[in-house]
Amino acid sequence: RQPEVSVEFAEFLAARVLTSPRLMDELANGKRKAEFEALMRRVVPFVVPDSVVAAACGGLRQLALQPASHPAHEYMARKL
Repeated sequence: RQPEVSVEFAEFLAARVLTSPRLMDELANGKRKAEFEALMRRVVPFVVPDSVVAAACGGLRQLALQPASHPAHEYMARKL
């Protein structure tokens, strides 16, 4: 029975908890938002202005608000 329960639990997590909109929202708006933005600044080449990095983070915040049917969320869901 354990394998069946594990599969059911994994399906539940994928469908209800670890969704693309929820993950993006947590990254962009969650309690570690500042850490995420600092990570973005570290990994984006220094020649890219801070304003562009900030705009990218803002875009992610906006994307998090889009329905799960948005193409970016659908893509992320397939990759998760």
